[in-house]
Amino acid sequence: MIIMNIIIIICNNLKQDNHEEYTSESLYHRYLSISPSLRI
Repeated sequence: MIIMNIIIIICNNLKQDNHEEYTSESLYHRYLSISPSLRI
């Protein structure tokens, strides 16, 4: 869960850069695609 929070923080930073809005579902898919080896 700590890793997931870090991913959310990173995605929030990306959101600010891209002015896009991410849902929790898209965040989760992004999390799975970015770090499959870190799955909990």
